[in-house]
Amino acid sequence: MEFANRAVEEGKFEEAIKVYSSILEKNPDNLAVRVRLARAYYFATNINSDYFYQAIKEYSSVIKVWPDFSLPYLHLGQIAYLLGLRSEAKGEKEHAKGLYQSAIDWFKKYISLEQRGKESENQREVIRTKILQAVVYWRLGDQDAASRLTAKAVKDYRSVSPKEWGPSPLYDYFVRSSIDYINAKLYNQAFIYLEGAWLIQPRPQIKSLFQSVAKIASIPISLKKPIKIEENEKTSIKPVSEESVSVSEFRKKLEAMSARLENLSSLDK
Repeated sequence: MEFANRAVEEGKFEEAIKVYSSILEKNPDNLAVRVRLARAYYFATNINSDYFYQAIKEYSSVIKVWPDFSLPYLHLGQIAYLLGLRSEAKGEKEHAKGLYQSAIDWFKKYISLEQRGKESENQREVIRTKILQAVVYWRLGDQDAASRLTAKAVKDYRSVSPKEWGPSPLYDYFVRSSIDYINAKLYNQAFIYLEGAWLIQPRPQIKSLFQSVAKIASIPISLKKPIKIEENEKTSIKPVSEESVSVSEFRKKLEAMSARLENLSSLDK
């Protein structure tokens, strides 16, 4: 277990999968190991897209035994979204539409479970997931739903975040998550967080970074046009001139990372 857990931390997901699988052969009822196996498959999709279906299989097994455990629903929503992106890139619009709708349903289930918690972090998880829903509505072409969810989420997130988090804490979260995933070479997972950041504040650095990640992941997909936030909600989104120091640092990191990824994607492999 310790070896497998360390392998996941080091990004050696296929090694972890072998160990978790061998443990489950001896003890198939070990739910904690099955959750870790599903998670390893989910991250290993950056190596082999076939692992999407293994992750779905394992998470589905977990849900049957532990239906109130929230994590599988979040990851199943993200998996449906990522498979939808691939279908959209292939021109399979109807199939992509079905996958996007499934993603929304999984996210709704995750939100319903997280809402039971009374901690501030539960509230923040609910709001973050609403942005993920907004991303999927936006992909489906429902700009109104995406706009409403984004505007309310930005406003609500500020009310449940510590003041020291700055004027744009939700944008900061999505940018930080994107950078963390890219640094870990988890490009699939970076997609949805880059789109979340784009919905909140559609800055050119985000678009450039998304395009670079799409090249590396070999998915010919691009960002859609920015949504329009309702006028009475715009005060909750600070313009560039008022951004916090942390966001200024993010911008520098985004520019540097975008340039680095652009060079990487142009190399012959």
